[in-house]
Amino acid sequence: MSVGERALLWKPAREFPGYTRRLPRTGFADAQKYRARMYEDMRAIFTRYRLLITPSAALPGVAAVLPVEGPPLTIGHRQVDPVRDWYRSYPFNLLGHLPNASVPCGQSASGIPDGVQVVGRCYDEASVLRASAALERVRPAGRPVIV
Repeated sequence: MSVGERALLWKPAREFPGYTRRLPRTGFADAQKYRARMYEDMRAIFTRYRLLITPSAALPGVAAVLPVEGPPLTIGHRQVDPVRDWYRSYPFNLLGHLPNASVPCGQSASGIPDGVQVVGRCYDEASVLRASAALERVRPAGRPVIV
């Protein structure tokens, strides 16, 4: 990637590779075992349900520009880790085989878009896309005001 292309990236996207290079390499095998347990838990859920619909974020009104690393942030009077404590897509992204889509569903009191995520069974992207489209038809969120 050229310097000019890198400059076009969203700041957290530029910072994330450096952040991950600084993470300790110890515990990788334990992390893989944990990931396998998570996948088994999700597999059990998806034997009963075709889709999950969950909040995209744990807190309303999270601004798009957050630091990739650093001290905890305070959002809505709560301290959160800037990397993983506020958004809810990371478990599904970590597993890698569960399709998910974030669907806008409105705005927080501060005007920042909020959403839900639709998560489907392994490789069932079609169901996720159909449900996402249905949610958008039922509750169109409109476009946020950019200031």
